[in-house]
Amino acid sequence: MNPELLRNIWLELTPRRMALMVAVLVLIFFAAAVATGDDHGVVGSLFGSAQWLYYGLVVFWGSRNAALSVVGEIRDRTWDLQRLSSLGGGAMTVGKLFGSTIYNWFGGLICLAVMTVSTLAHGGPGAAVIDIVYYIAIGLIAQAASLLASLVAIRRRQSHSRFDIFLYQLVGLIAAVAVFFVWNAADPEGTLLKGKVSSDTVVWWSIAFEARAFLLLSLAIFTGWTLL
Repeated sequence: MNPELLRNIWLELTPRRMALMVAVLVLIFFAAAVATGDDHGVVGSLFGSAQWLYYGLVVFWGSRNAALSVVGEIRDRTWDLQRLSSLGGGAMTVGKLFGSTIYNWFGGLICLAVMTVSTLAHGGPGAAVIDIVYYIAIGLIAQAASLLASLVAIRRRQSHSRFDIFLYQLVGLIAAVAVFFVWNAADPEGTLLKGKVSSDTVVWWSIAFEARAFLLLSLAIFTGWTLL
């Protein structure tokens, strides 16, 4: 396994932290279920709670951890030692991006499982798969964009104050908002806010494309480019 990723897993996914995450999420879901009377309302309440928790854990907190993954090493004066290791750029990127946010993904996947069960009950397997793709994409893009912003600042030798780290995180949050609106417009099942594309076609360089396909392909390219 990637040594940097394995190191972060050991640091982040300790038994105590994992138990704490599970306990807190279970308590929140239990409180949301108790606060709702009928069975239909319970399912909707659990989905809403899981959705907001996912955004908080993976998008908001995860983007901050991603922004801190390399900047924190520089501030702790351990980055030069890591650069001298045998890890290549790709392995270091994977280790930092997914290792620094592994705890966020641990909690986020629990929330995603709750949302998937709810969507399966009301929308079927197709809607559940679409939701899974969306939530993973928005979390991944937010974290990757935050890390990318911090790396650009490092190359320009900018300072790394708390405000600067917030700006790196803000880049990821803006990317997440963009993903939200693009997906909401292109979602073929209409599971996210019942969004609809205002036009059936998109004209790009004098060529007309089917709107939903164009938006989803653009989002996929954006995801790949951000990771690259």
